[in-house]
Amino acid sequence: MDARGNRGEINAQFSLNAEKLAYTITNRDGDVDYPYIHSNPRPEIIKILQSHSRLDEAIKEILEPL
Repeated sequence: MDARGNRGEINAQFSLNAEKLAYTITNRDGDVDYPYIHSNPRPEIIKILQSHSRLDEAIKEILEPL
């Protein structure tokens, strides 16, 4: 038994030097692997996230202007 859950298409590996995703990103499933990390998120987003206890409510507010 593999504690990481590896089986078939799931291949969870660990690396300090490179990103290693357990699943293959596929467009058909609507997956997106963004090539960046927001280390300095916009203050408006932080305020919205802090003002909601539920993620689904915060997401709705974030997406409203779009």
